[in-house]
Amino acid sequence: MLAETWPEVRKPWPAPRVHGFPNLFLASGPNVGLAHTSVILMLEAQIEHALGVMRYAERKCCAMIEPRADAQQRFTSWFDRQTRGAVWTSGGCESCWAAAIVAIARLPLAGSRDLLRTLIDTDESQTVMTSRLKGKTVIVTGAGTGIGAATARRFHAEGAAVVLSGRRKAKLAEVGQSLGSDRYLIQASDVSNVEDVEQLTANTVRCFGRIDVLVNNAGVGARGSFLDLPVEEWRRVFAINVDGVFNMTRSILPHLIETKGTIINVSSLSGLGGDRGLNFYNAAKGAVSNLTRSLAAELGPIGVRINAVCPSITFTELNMPTFERFPELLRRQIERIPLGRAAQPEEVASVIAFLASDDASFVNGVNLSVDGGLDGSTGHAPFL
Repeated sequence: MLAETWPEVRKPWPAPRVHGFPNLFLASGPNVGLAHTSVILMLEAQIEHALGVMRYAERKCCAMIEPRADAQQRFTSWFDRQTRGAVWTSGGCESCWAAAIVAIARLPLAGSRDLLRTLIDTDESQTVMTSRLKGKTVIVTGAGTGIGAATARRFHAEGAAVVLSGRRKAKLAEVGQSLGSDRYLIQASDVSNVEDVEQLTANTVRCFGRIDVLVNNAGVGARGSFLDLPVEEWRRVFAINVDGVFNMTRSILPHLIETKGTIINVSSLSGLGGDRGLNFYNAAKGAVSNLTRSLAAELGPIGVRINAVCPSITFTELNMPTFERFPELLRRQIERIPLGRAAQPEEVASVIAFLASDDASFVNGVNLSVDGGLDGSTGHAPFL
């Protein structure tokens, strides 16, 4: 079995995402015969979900149901835990799903079915996306990939108009097209460039008339020893990670004061402590985390909240090549996380959306770890 042969290797699950449904797939190709039970299980789950939506629509006499992202996320998280250790590829006859089929087939049928029913049972709390951000205008930097893209989709799903900022216009366009409405603006910009930032601010106000939320997500990393990395790399890391936050905050803040808005900085768990081999990144994200605290103290009295999220290892298309090249590095990182896995971008995005909403109206100056429990550890090796 693939799941037993390569237990240390993890790659993100590339299943198609169907709007309104959890990430379900129909296995195809020559390896389908490996686990008919699993295929039946997945079909049953998909049918039950569809029937549940129909029953809800009939009961509520509504014409349309807008799905909540967390229903999909709960299903995806459960599936990820069950298939941990599977190796994913793509293309060809799609026999790549053999690993997932085998992993699910190892579960007791009845228990798996019950759990699936629990996770995808359709009711108003799970299926209808809230509109807690309706009417808000949100700027997300680094919105073309990873956490930024997931955050833009989450805000849009919750009713906000979203400004997608980043250096690669093609990537921003892909995210914009996935939103399914015209409630977004694409702005190719470099946050380290003051002129680009001022243009971004002006275009946002011209298009939407207001700014309510700023998500400072754009960032870059640097891995290597302190003496080996060049000075130019230090300046690059600080230009994007620190100067970018500074430039965006200075430009957007007058508008946030008007709307009593909020800022969410995407720092890192590496901004709360030191990592061997991440000196430059630690220093930059540490600056972001402490700037978050000081600005929260300064701006809180005038009604602007500022918080930060501090993710640990999160699977994105930017870091996956490194983990594929150095699987031992990933294994060492994962074994330190109490939940036993890395985060998905959508899981970080949901925390960002919470901090931006009125549900977090009394949360200010917080560096919130999104790390599967890693920050709660003493760092000692297990005693059991």
